[in-house]
Amino acid sequence: MFQLKNELIIWLLVILIVGAFSTQLLAAEKIVINEMMFSGAAQEVLIEQAKRFMEENPDIEVNITWVDYASLHEKMMTELVGGTGRYDVMAAITDFMPEFIGGGYLEPLDSLIEKDPPEGWPDDFPDSLLRYQKDTDGKIYGLPWWDGPVMFYYRKDLFENPQEKENFQKEYGYELNPPMTWKEFLDIAQFFTRDTDQNGTVDFYGAVQGARQGGQNLVYDVLLMLFTNGIEILDENFKPVFNTEAGAEAIQFYADLMNKYKVSPQASTTYDVPESGDFFLNGNCAMHWNWAHIAGFAEDPEKSKIVGNCGYSLMPKGENGSNKSLISYWTYAIPKASKNKEATYKYIKFITSKEMDKLMVEYYGQPVRLSTWNDPGFVEKYPFFPWIAKTHEDIGVVPQVPEFTQINDVLQIAASKVIAQQTDAKTALDEAAQMIEQIMREQGYYD
Repeated sequence: MFQLKNELIIWLLVILIVGAFSTQLLAAEKIVINEMMFSGAAQEVLIEQAKRFMEENPDIEVNITWVDYASLHEKMMTELVGGTGRYDVMAAITDFMPEFIGGGYLEPLDSLIEKDPPEGWPDDFPDSLLRYQKDTDGKIYGLPWWDGPVMFYYRKDLFENPQEKENFQKEYGYELNPPMTWKEFLDIAQFFTRDTDQNGTVDFYGAVQGARQGGQNLVYDVLLMLFTNGIEILDENFKPVFNTEAGAEAIQFYADLMNKYKVSPQASTTYDVPESGDFFLNGNCAMHWNWAHIAGFAEDPEKSKIVGNCGYSLMPKGENGSNKSLISYWTYAIPKASKNKEATYKYIKFITSKEMDKLMVEYYGQPVRLSTWNDPGFVEKYPFFPWIAKTHEDIGVVPQVPEFTQINDVLQIAASKVIAQQTDAKTALDEAAQMIEQIMREQGYYD
């Protein structure tokens, strides 16, 4: 009996050891996909998408490293240039893609797409969301995941208020409507900037800007001010062409909204995308422009105090410009050094699927598929969807050169000098143009 008991114990130990060993083998066989991603508004939906992917693919584990936007480009470049293979997938904003593609750091996805195309490929994606992740030969290096574009927002309840409309008509001589020009924008911004509690301090503004130096937003505001005034950054020979009198007037106007006209809070110089968006969503101003996710946030009672009162329109334009906006969207790309390309493609194909694109909407993310944009249920619930599609019809082209991150820095510094009133806009843009021309010359674009 004693011997039998010992034998049972021994067998149990053997079973436990073998089981533990088998578990280790299974764990060792599991494919681990390491991802680098921007820490921001997209975190919540991506966590859910990755969770659902792992539930459907228990043999694959996804580990996400979150990086703040200011450090994202540097950290990505360190990994890509070093060829470490530490990351299998990167969520890269399209501003980075010319540099990543031109450096040969990414895996072209054409053969993977041909073998196992995403749902509705490519017809379910607008052309505007497939252009910035291609090389000159048309090879594609990323699938679109999170859309822009920059949209114009206004307080519908204020613009439709009969008393406000009557007062504006009396003061400015025309009807109060969403501004189609920057002149109209300034009139409306000045009209709504006021001291509501009569304590001698402005506590409601016409607008708010995300003008923080080094943030994500400032360079896009510079581009928008130029684009809407009919001004490009580089010509066909890659020479800077933005430092004209009209360009200087556009950037000076942007700074004057804070400094001269004071229709935007001075704190705008400390605001980036989230802070300026929150200022508008908290009901502190009448107008705002920001990325399209603000439209979703505006209808969420947990994020917004203006639910049901957010209106949508096109960007205002200058005298010789158009109501042009811009996009800069997030794509999923596979580093060439990844050791798990097949599994990684399976992952990005999943998180950009029709089902996951619709899931974006539940988390106030910005879907990239036409089938989502045109879904009747979503359009009824989220009236801004048609405005996203309309905004895509007239898009300014961000310079598609590997040097854009350097151009970005130069333009931001120039704008910041004007905002800080350290120099006039023409001088700042002339200096910026010289610096950008030198950058392009050193890279061999011209002698």
